[in-house]
This record gives sequence, structure tokens and C-alpha cells, in this order.
Amino acid sequence: MTIKTILIVDDEKLMRALLRHYCKQNGFEVVEAENGEEALHRLGEKRPDLVMMDAMMPVMNGLVLAHRIRQHFDEDQLPILFLTSEADAQTQKEALAAGAQAYLTKPVSLGDLLNSIKQLTMGRSH
Repeated sequence: MTIKTILIVDDEKLMRALLRHYCKQNGFEVVEAENGEEALHRLGEKRPDLVMMDAMMPVMNGLVLAHRIRQHFDEDQLPILFLTSEADAQTQKEALAAGAQAYLTKPVSLGDLLNSIKQLTMGRSH
């Protein structure tokens, strides 16, 4: 069984640390970026099995990043999970339209987060 890699994109250092710890604890490899621009750079280095991103970030927000990812990778190649404090329906609609497969709001139950991660990475290999 190959270890799945998750790219965590969030401008909050503490949130990245918490997500990194939780993901590693559950058997995932983690790569981090603090904004969309850095995330695109990381994607050029190694393609992860999942991108987990915040919606609101400086430099390049999650919606723009999702559109940019979809220019290069389709949903089967690279799933996107939004994990954000933006709970409004419009942002969720825009995120899904931009190519996200899942949209969770902070605070999130760790069980729901792990279920979404497993569902999006199951059976994926590259």
C-alpha cells in the first residue's frame, strides 16, 4: 500500500500544524503551503493525492487556486477539499463550481475530516 500525500494550503501556521499532525497520525504524508502561489509551486515539485485548502488566503485565495489547479489536473487526477471558516452558501457554491469535490467548514469534526480525506484519496494512485 502506498502512502497518500496531502497538500495542505492555509495561511494560518497553527492550522497547518494541527492538520499536519492529524494527517500524519492517520498515515498520510504531508506537504504544506501558506498561500495559493506557494501551493502551485509545490504542485510542480510533487503531485499530491489531495489538495486541502482554505478559501480565504493572501496572495492567491482558494477559489483562484482551485481554478488554476483545474487548468492542469482534472478531478480524477487531483481532488480538492476546501476546509474553511467561510460558511456562506455562495462561497461553497463557487468552490464546487471551481472544481472542489468537498467543502467542510471550520470547526470540523475530525471524524468528518478523515472520512472526506479517505473518500477522496481511496483507490488513487499515480
